[in-house]
Amino acid sequence: MIMQFLQRDPSGALPETEAEKLARVAYERALIEEARADLDAGRVVRGDEAEAALEAFVRGEPLQIPDAKASPRPR
Repeated sequence: MIMQFLQRDPSGALPETEAEKLARVAYERALIEEARADLDAGRVVRGDEAEAALEAFVRGEPLQIPDAKASPRPR
């Protein structure tokens, strides 16, 4: 275990096979496409609402996730 730690890439990245890399990139691409579709459909959370939710979380308050509101996508 210690030898594995010492032999790791200094960036902290774990080695991945080509197949793992392709699978990861495909998964990341799908997440980006999903996010773009949400934006295009107007499913967004205003920045101030998201920030307030994160601040409440940091303070240990119960987390109430803001609703995504359908609104035209700002261009």
